[in-house]
Amino acid sequence: TSHAGVIDRRGMFAPMVRDAADLPRVEVDPVIDPHDGERAKAWYKDSSVQPLDYGADLPAYVRLLRDTIASVQPASVLEFGCNGGRNLNVLRPVLPAARLVGYDLNPKAIAWGKERFPGLDLQVADERTLPQLADDTFDVTFTVSVLDHMHRLGDIARTLLRITSGYLVLVEIVHERTGRITKMTNAAGQLVDGYPFSYFHDYRALFERELGCLCVADCYAPVAK
Repeated sequence: TSHAGVIDRRGMFAPMVRDAADLPRVEVDPVIDPHDGERAKAWYKDSSVQPLDYGADLPAYVRLLRDTIASVQPASVLEFGCNGGRNLNVLRPVLPAARLVGYDLNPKAIAWGKERFPGLDLQVADERTLPQLADDTFDVTFTVSVLDHMHRLGDIARTLLRITSGYLVLVEIVHERTGRITKMTNAAGQLVDGYPFSYFHDYRALFERELGCLCVADCYAPVAK
């Protein structure tokens, strides 16, 4: 299950986990190696696992993302972890005048996106770039299955809020458990090795209770539909 949430700067669009019986079986290790951050970067920097574009039918969570962001009519949008920019490209028809910016650490994906989607501002960057941005740089900042590949979120979460003047939109994988995912359920209902460097976080505890954000909207969309 992916969670999509909207946070205004004073509050957050955070995940509300459903009953455990409604969630897939997983195995989670609560102990996370402190070196996972750099290892994950090295892996995703050259990863080609995620498709660079969508087919004819947009997944439900992408339609939800598009409509949620378009509803507040931002003049500037940042996708942190944009891959080749496919999500930003979905926003272009509904936000034709907005500045659409994407950061990703994968240079091949960014190069592909610049050629395929020339109207987007795509840059090779990671969380080390965020502190260089001024307060309230973007009206909306969003992520799609990016924070769930980061082993620690404290500083990143604070910076995402600082650079966002309006709303922070998160579409992230959630579960009732937190920690590094070691096993996850596949389409056949079998427990298999988890996706590399994947983590369940308690986004509500972090953004709402620790950072003082207000959850404006909270909903779920199936990953595979």
